This record gives sequence, C-alpha cells and structure tokens, in this order.
Amino acid sequence: MSRSEELLSVLADRERLLKQERISARHAKTLFAAIDALHSSEEPEQGIKQVLELTRDATGATLAVLLVTGENDTFRTKLATDPGFGLPSWRIKPSILQRKRRVTDLSETGLFPEMPLQAGEFRSCLSVPVEAPDEEPMVILLLSGEVAKFTSADLDLLQRIANLLKNVFDRIRLAHRNAVLARIVDRSSSSPLSNYFSDSSFDVLSRAFAHVVDWQRHIVDIANNLLDARSEVIDPAINTALARTGKLARSDRTYVFRLRPPDRLDNTHEWVADGIEPMIDELQDMPDSMLEDWRGPFEAGEPVDIPDVNALPEDSVVREVLQMQGIQSLLAVPMRLNGKLTGFVGYDAVRSTRKFLPVEIELLQSVANAIGVVMDRAAAEARARDAHARLREERDRFQATLAAIPDLLLELDAEGRFVSYGAGAQLPPAYPLEEVLHRLPEEVLPAHLAQLMRKIMATVEKEGYANGFRYPMVVGGEQRWFEVSAAGKCAQSEGGGGGGFVFLIHDITESYRQQRQIQRLGRIAELTSNLVIITDAAGRIDWVNPAFESRSGWKLAEIEGRNPADFLQTEETDRDTLQRISTALREGKPVQAQLLNRNRAGEDYWIAKDIQPLTDEEGRLDGFVSVQTDITELQEAHQRALRVRALAMETASDGIAISDAKGGYIFMNAAHREMFGVEPHEDISQLSWQNFVSPEEKFRFMKYEWPKLAATGAWRGELTGLHRDGRHVQQEVTLSVADDGGLVCFTRDISEKRSLEIEQARLRDDLQLAQRRETIAHLASGVAHDLNNLVAVVSGTVSLLEGQCKGSAEIQSGLTRIKRAMDAAQDLVAGLRSSTRPKATRATLDLRNVVSEAVDLLGSERRKKHGIMVDFSGAAMPVWANQTELLQVILNLMLNACESSADGTSHVSIAMGMGSDCIPARMPDVGELNADLGYSVFQVSDTGDGLDPEIADRLFESHVTTKGSAGTGMGLAIIAGILRDNGCALWFDSVPKKGVTVTVAWPEKEPLPKDRGHFAERIASAAKLTGHHILVVDDVEDVGDVLSEMLETDGAVTVAVSDPQEALDLLAENPGLWSAVVTDFDMIDITGVDIAKAAARLDPPVPCVLVTALPDHAAKNRQLFHSILAKPVEAIALIRHVRAAVSA
Repeated sequence: MSRSEELLSVLADRERLLKQERISARHAKTLFAAIDALHSSEEPEQGIKQVLELTRDATGATLAVLLVTGENDTFRTKLATDPGFGLPSWRIKPSILQRKRRVTDLSETGLFPEMPLQAGEFRSCLSVPVEAPDEEPMVILLLSGEVAKFTSADLDLLQRIANLLKNVFDRIRLAHRNAVLARIVDRSSSSPLSNYFSDSSFDVLSRAFAHVVDWQRHIVDIANNLLDARSEVIDPAINTALARTGKLARSDRTYVFRLRPPDRLDNTHEWVADGIEPMIDELQDMPDSMLEDWRGPFEAGEPVDIPDVNALPEDSVVREVLQMQGIQSLLAVPMRLNGKLTGFVGYDAVRSTRKFLPVEIELLQSVANAIGVVMDRAAAEARARDAHARLREERDRFQATLAAIPDLLLELDAEGRFVSYGAGAQLPPAYPLEEVLHRLPEEVLPAHLAQLMRKIMATVEKEGYANGFRYPMVVGGEQRWFEVSAAGKCAQSEGGGGGGFVFLIHDITESYRQQRQIQRLGRIAELTSNLVIITDAAGRIDWVNPAFESRSGWKLAEIEGRNPADFLQTEETDRDTLQRISTALREGKPVQAQLLNRNRAGEDYWIAKDIQPLTDEEGRLDGFVSVQTDITELQEAHQRALRVRALAMETASDGIAISDAKGGYIFMNAAHREMFGVEPHEDISQLSWQNFVSPEEKFRFMKYEWPKLAATGAWRGELTGLHRDGRHVQQEVTLSVADDGGLVCFTRDISEKRSLEIEQARLRDDLQLAQRRETIAHLASGVAHDLNNLVAVVSGTVSLLEGQCKGSAEIQSGLTRIKRAMDAAQDLVAGLRSSTRPKATRATLDLRNVVSEAVDLLGSERRKKHGIMVDFSGAAMPVWANQTELLQVILNLMLNACESSADGTSHVSIAMGMGSDCIPARMPDVGELNADLGYSVFQVSDTGDGLDPEIADRLFESHVTTKGSAGTGMGLAIIAGILRDNGCALWFDSVPKKGVTVTVAWPEKEPLPKDRGHFAERIASAAKLTGHHILVVDDVEDVGDVLSEMLETDGAVTVAVSDPQEALDLLAENPGLWSAVVTDFDMIDITGVDIAKAAARLDPPVPCVLVTALPDHAAKNRQLFHSILAKPVEAIALIRHVRAAVSA
C-alpha cells in the first residue's frame, strides 16, 4: 500500500471515528435531555412524551409513538408526539415487534399489512420493545415518510431510550405501590402519586403499618379472649370485648343488636364511655323493620359507615333518627351465620365525628364475627344441653314407656330369626313367646305374612328403614288391620356381625276404618253438587271440590294458598256481610251468610255458605270448611218476588198506605187513593191520615185505640173514614208500627160487606125459622101417623057396620055420627100438619145466586177448613122454588158434606150446569122425575168416609142419623119432604173411604097437575076379589083386622098378621098361594119395603098395595108398590086398588 493510500485510509478511519463521536455526542445529549425531562416532569406521562419528542427530533423521524399490547393481536397507541395523529389501534402480530427492527421500506417488507389510516404515508420505521417487569408489553415506534430514513445509530439510540424508560417504569411502579399501601392505611390522601412520594418517605409508611399492626394485636387478643371464653361467662366476655374495642376505636357507645325470630330486634349488650347515657333498656323488643335501609349491605357482608351524620341528605330518614340520638358518626358491622344475618355490632361517635380507616373497619368486622360466633356457639351449646337433657329424660322414660306402648316390638337377627318379643299393653302376642324365639318367620307365620316380613327386611337393607306396610289379620274372630315399621340395627363389628332388624307393629284398625270413612266422605265431597272449600287457619285454600272448580272456573292448582276473597268478591258484594264473616273467622266461630261472588268468566252468582271451624285433637283451630249452595236462581226469584210484591201492593184491591212518624204519607196505592178520592198522580207528601177521618172519629181513635197500637205495635179494627166528597167510608183497618216509627196501613171498604151481612142475617133468620117449622112438622107427622091408625080402625069398622045394619035407622044414625066425628078427627090431623108448614111462595130463581148465598152463610172459617169449591155455570140456571126452601136443601147437604169425615178434614165441592147427562140412570132415592119437565141439576160432593151401607136405605127416615148423639136425624128427612113438595129428585151415591156425591134435579118450571083418569078407569074395570087370597100386614092388629074385613066383603080370602116376620115366612112357605099383599109402611124392624121386596122375588111376583099414614115416606120405593093409599082408607077405595093389583 502506498503512502497516499495509507494516508487516505487513516483519514477515512478518522472521519469514521469523528462521525461516530458526533453521533455518540448527539445521542448522549439526547439521553441527558431525556433524563432531565423525566425527572423534571410533574407527571410520568408528560416526561415520557417529552422523551419521545426528543427521540423523534434526534433521529429526524416524522412521528414517535408508544404502543401497548391490546386484545386480538392488536397494539393500542399509548402516546404519540403528534396530537393530531390520535390514539389508533394497530393490527400487528406481537411477534413482529418482540425484537428491535429497522425497516427501510414498509411497502416491500409486508410486516405491517394493517396499519392505521393515519400511518398510510409512512415509508420507513424503527421499533424497539420496552421490557418492564409486571407491565404489559410495550414498543417505541419511529416513523418517517422517507425510504431508508433511519440508520443503525438511530436504532442504537432508540434502544438506549427504551432501556431508560424501563428504569423509569420501575420507579413509577414502586412509587405507585407505596402510594397504594399508604392509601390502604389512610384513603384521605388525595395528593398525586409523584408529589406524595417526593414529599414522604418510608417512615410515614412504617408509622401507618405500625398503627395497623397495633390494631391487629389488640383485635386478635380481643377475638382470642372471646373465643376462649366458656359458655357460662359469654355475656361478661362480650361486655369486656365491647369495652376494649370501643376504647380502641375511640367510640362513645359500642353495642350488639341481635335478631330474634320471627321479626324482633334486641339490644343484648352495650358499653358506653364515661358521661354517655346507656340506651340498652330502651332498645328491647323492637321490630326488625328498623333494619330495612341497612339490610341489603348487611346481608351482602358489607358494613354501614356514616363518617358524618350531618353530611347526609336533608331528607334522609336515617339522618333525622341519628341526630335525635345525638350521634355524629356511626359504624355498624354485620354478624352472620351461614350467610344469614343474625345481628350487628355498632359504634357511635357522640362527642365528635369519627372517620374509620378501611383496615380498621376490616379488623372491627373480625370482632363482630367473633362475637357472632361465640353467641351462636353459646346458643348452640344451650340447645345441645337442652337436647341432652331431653335425651336423658327420654331414655329414662323409654323402658317404662315401652311396657305401656300399645304396639308390638319385634327384634330379629341378621338372618331374620326372632330374638326379642315385646308385647304392647293393647296388643298381646298372637303366638306364645317360646314358640317364636330363635325361629324364622317361615317357621312360625302364615306364608303371606312371612313373605311380607322378608320384603320389609329387603327394604330395610336397601333404604335403611321401612314403613307403611299394612296387612289384615283375623284376631279373636274379627278382622283387624296392622301397620309395620322397621329399621336396621347397628352391626357390632366392622364385619357386620350382630346386625339385625327391629319391627314395630301397630294396630290401626280404628284409624283404618276412620280413614275409609274419611275417604268415603271425601268422595262424597267430590261428588256433591254443593261447593266445598277447605282452608287453613289463616283462610288460605287447601282444597276445593270439583263442583267449586266448575262453578267458579278456578282450578285448585291455580288458587291453592290464596284467600277466596281475593278472586271471588266483587264491588257489589255486601261489605257488612264480609265484615261479619271476617269477624267470625278471626274468632274461630261458625258463620252462615248469603254472598254475591263472581266466577272466572266474570259471571256473578249467589251462594249460601256455611263455614264451620276445624280443630285438631287438642281443640286448637286448624282451619275451616265452607259448604256453599248456589242460590242464584233463588235470589233471582226473590228479586222477582219483590217486584211482584211491589206490583201487588200497587194493584191490590185493598188500600195500602205507609206514613212516616209524623203521620205524613210516603206511599199510597191506587185502591187507597180511590177509596178517599185522591187523584192518581197527586203529590201525597203534604197529606196525613188525619185528613181522611172526621174530628169525632180521630178523637175516638186517639183516646181509645192509639194506646193499644203504641203498646203492641199492631192494631186491627173498624174505622169510619171520610171521603173528599164528604161521604163516610166504613173501613176494616190493620195498622203496624214500622221500625222508624211510621205506620203501615191496610184498609178495606166494608160498606158493601155490611149490607151483605145484613142480608145474610135475614136469610139466616128465615132459614132458622123454616128449620124449626120443618122439625115441628115432622114431629106432628109422627103424631098424625099414630092418630091416623086409630082413626083408620074406627072409620073402617063404621064402614063395615053400615053394610050390616041397613035395616036399623037408629044404628045407622049412630054410625053416621061416628063417621062425622072421624072425618073431623082426620081433618084435625091434616090441619095439624099443614099449620106447622105454611104454604111456601114459589117463584123462578137463579140457582147460581142461591148457591152463592148458601156458601156465604157457611162462613169463611168453614170454607177455608174444607176448601169449599164452587163450579159456576156460565149461563143462568132457572128453578121454580121458594128461596128459603132451596137454601135449606143446599145448606143441609153442604153441612153434612163438611161433617162427613171423623177427623173433620173432608173437602167439599158443589157443581152446577152439568145438564141431564149427569143424572143417574136409576130411580131417584127421593122424589121422582117428570118426563114433561126440564130440570136444573147440582151436585154436592165430599171426600169423607162415605156412608155405612146398613143405613143407606133408611137415610131419609126421621131420627136416622150418622152423627150419633150430635145429630137429631131430622135434617135429611126435612130435605126429602121439601124435595117431594117441590117435585124434585135426589140421588145419593156413596163410596166407602172416598166420599159421597148427592145429585139434585130441581124443576125449572111449575109442575102441571097429574092426570089420574086412566088409572081410575083401570080400577073401575077390575074384577071382584072372590076366591083370591090376600095377605094383610099391619103392626096395629085392629087396623089389620079392619082391612081384612073390608076385603072379605068383596069375596076375598084374607089372612091378617101383626108381625112382619110372620108375613115374610107365610110368603116364603106358600109362594103360589097369594094373589096380593096389603101392608103398612112404618113397622118395627121390618118395613113395608121389606115385605114388598120379598113379594117381588116370588115366582110369580105378588103385587103389593101400601096403606100408610106416611105416604110421602114411601116415595123413594114407589116402584115396589102397585098403589099407595093414605090412612084412614075407605073400603071402596081399598077394594078397587086391590082389584086392580090382582088383575094386573
């Protein structure tokens, strides 16, 4: 190498060294400036930013940024020298920047595929990682818009800057940790971290830690003393702990509050500083609702710290309460057991405010925890002592109880062999003990019971116990039910040897039967149409039956546990009724009520509910059962009835009025208005009842009747009202005093009734007079009958003697005088009968009107008792009659119908207008029908006992009665006489035990005289009686003899008998002998009707001629007789009628 080349090489090296020196000097200057910037900056971030700016300027970069590792392969910009660049995110793989890099052209390397938009103009870059322990990875990035802008010296400078920042970051982290430790001790420090550490030292920190250590020492000692305290000295230990803790915490009052189930709060312990008033006695048995504002933090395990009560908001309730107690600061730390709040420990500052440090609060919490632990431990130990005491007591009683227990105790070994057999007091063993011990169930018991025991043992081996197994067994001839419970015995060794089973057998026969009964009752409750609800003692639903679910629309699963009132009541439900029910339920009493409910569909319905309390075995209230009946239709009917009642009051024919306590009208129906002339729409509020009576009547009523009304609350009587037109109104009035002192008045105009009563009184008098006359007439008829028999004997004898003494004028003269005397006697008898029954005046009457009058005369009581029904015809029913006689007939028949049953309960009806179709086809029982006449027909029917057949044929005879001593036997006889006199006919139909129907046909017009010419011609043409045998029957022997002698004058052969039974025998013994029979009617035991019937039964029949003093009485049986002649009879008349009978 030449000298020049060598010189050039040296110069080149020197230039290189100079250049390096310049770069190093520039870098050193930059580093010193960076150090100054970091130390002089108030905030670390500010110093770091200045360092980045120095580095940018030293390297000629366009932009310097500090990147921090972010999420999802990104870096976020921590600092940038250009504020306009912002703090964008860089999507760069972390591995790219984990080592230093110098990139000359970013577009060619592909190392930065996703740069922020702001970095799109940059072409070259330098990057160096900053490794700071315990910090997230960071990178310093220099960017330039020129290609290959940076040199290796720039990269070296950037590395040095990164090392410098690493040391700075270490210092910042250390300062930050010191500040955090200081704030743990005292959070009140608000100075910046840099200023704080620059003005403080570790001496301050050490003093703070010394304070904490001192607290910890005291707190640990307090807690240890608490935890070491025995249960019997827990309370003094807690009081000591509160005193020490209160002094340590500079508290004026320290206390413990304990929650007591279910909802009470007690101040159990308290310590107070000198001069502070204790509060423990005033803070007992308080509601735990006082903790509501603090319950949330307490249950989360957080304290309640109030450094300054006066700093609380003005409207704070807590501030007001604490200020009232003179408390300026308060700290309350919770006590909890198994995560559940049990109480709290409180610290009150009364004299001045007190700010607790966080570490102090944490340490005080540990004291609260210790207090809670020892209190819970003491309570648990107390419970354990009680449990042990109870266990000892139970163990002591066990042997005695075992002997008295009503169950059977069996002990079996592991194989199932019987080991012990303890028979209960009420359940003796079914097998002798010596036959059971050390034997298997299969060797002793029936197969099904042995199988059951094996099944139970298998269940015990699997589950550890078994219960609920039931079986029946015949004991003493009765099937009984038993229940088995079993458990396993503990093994005596680890190998399991010595284990076994204990069986307890209980006789459940009675409970089984009761359970079956309960099941049946439950089934009935399910099937009943009534609505059934069962609730607990608080009224919450336990069960409802299907009928309730159906009617209400609510299912049991939806309403179980709810109160029925919550979903059944409506705004229309009566509140008074609800209150009454609620009161009864609170008192545990039964209650009945009617209530409006609403079902789920919104439909209202009425129920009648009967609620009964349910009690347990000791008589304590266990719940209620409510049985409800749906009465919706009944209530709707009741409402309709109320409307109908109101309508009935308004439309009633009787006057109805209501007045207030002062006598003023508040209601008056139409009938009342019409009665006194009040217009239909006239305002009655200004009217009084005194406006409608005369002053005299008012005076009489107020003096004599009003006191009765006031005393009894009701009055009934007659008043004379005053119509507005001045006329008097006869009233029948009923008055009632209302609850408000007013009057309810029912009045009826009885003016017309009075007139009818007068008319009825007249008719009643006429009827009584007519009845007396008829009675006398019948009595006179009986007398006439006897007199006629005597007259008949004398007159008949005279007739016979006249024929035999024709030659003796003197005898003839005497006979004539006797005959005239007999005629006079006969006229006297006839006159006796006619004088007692004057001739009745007859006219055409309407049968309907007479029947109405007769029914009225019966009286309302009799009409009501016998339910008398009258069936009126629509058209008029004319009859030719005397009104009194017709009334007599109708009244007698209806009175007999009313008395037709022994118990007097027969029902009576009278029907008219049926026409001739209802006339029986047989002959009338009384009277006779005239084919030439029209008849109006009526029927009287009853539902009585019916007629005894033995007296049916004699019913219309005098002195024949069905009423015993209560009757005279004249009523029907009188009726029969009236009916014959009026040309009527009567039929009497009786059904035993069902009643009687009497049909009467009354002529519509006056009957015409009978034409007897044809009958007279037949009598005149009849042949003489020569050779004919005639049987004469009369219980008066002389009359029979006279009649025989009369017939013998015409050639007849006669046999006269006075015993009717002898006559019947003669007819039966010689049936073909007799040509005719002449008989009397009224004889003892046997009547002329009986004789005539016997003669009619002969073959051939024998005709009968009736000769009687009572011809009317034979009218019913007229068809049995050829002729009916009245006594005394002339011989010529008798002979002619007997001739006619024989010839017929």
